[in-house]
Amino acid sequence: MDYLINIKILVCFMILPPLHGSIHQDFLDPTATCKIENADCETSCRCKDGFTNVNLKCLAKVRGVCSNDTDCIPNAECSSSCICKTGFTSNSNNTECRVKVGVECNITAGQRCIKNAICGVTNGTGDRCTCGEGYTMYRDNKLCSGNVGATCTEADDCIEHADCKEKACTCGTLYVSAADNLTCIGYVDAHCNASSTTCVTDAECISGRCSCKDGYYGDKTCAKKVAGLAILIWAIVVIVVGGFFVALVVLVVVIKCCCARRRPEKLTESAEPTK
Repeated sequence: MDYLINIKILVCFMILPPLHGSIHQDFLDPTATCKIENADCETSCRCKDGFTNVNLKCLAKVRGVCSNDTDCIPNAECSSSCICKTGFTSNSNNTECRVKVGVECNITAGQRCIKNAICGVTNGTGDRCTCGEGYTMYRDNKLCSGNVGATCTEADDCIEHADCKEKACTCGTLYVSAADNLTCIGYVDAHCNASSTTCVTDAECISGRCSCKDGYYGDKTCAKKVAGLAILIWAIVVIVVGGFFVALVVLVVVIKCCCARRRPEKLTESAEPTK
């Protein structure tokens, strides 16, 4: 009898999906039935690469293979591959098409705004997606990034060159916040992007680093070089060194003069007759 129980257990393990390893349980099939007595059957389904689970269906992600619109995720259409419809942009690793900033939105119709944006009345023109408080729109209305000081959960929530520290966007090392908190300005030697990064005053982005412009110098901020400064410094050195030698020569001459005066006196004293 025991061997029958062991066989049933073995069959159950063969049918049921493993609870660990490379199998990723995206969702369970609610229609699955179990033929083993006194056992519950949960059949795990995993969407293939390029597809994602949407209401128990594996639909093609953005840029995924498709033959018609119904093959794609919501708010996407098939054009040789799945692409987001006009007014939408890819989010969440291409698994969603969300409404861009400034575009009309309808939450009840499943039209979600991009991350860190909200759907609400804008200037009395109806519901439109707008960046949340403390966030600024970037990349052609496709991104809402947290300004310095904005609440965040990860670095991707924050503006360029800022990190999420203690749930607040903070400029990284070698960067300082601009007065309006909208950008992180790079000090000298900070990593930069010529098209988007702002360097400190009198510095520019050269070969991916903030560097002082010609005629300026500094290891953090940039100051203007003084014309002839090197010559001036050398002149001071020469004057100081030359003055030292002059003083030394004068001192030697004085000492010699003093010695010369005292010698005749000693000779005179020694020439006097003994009493």
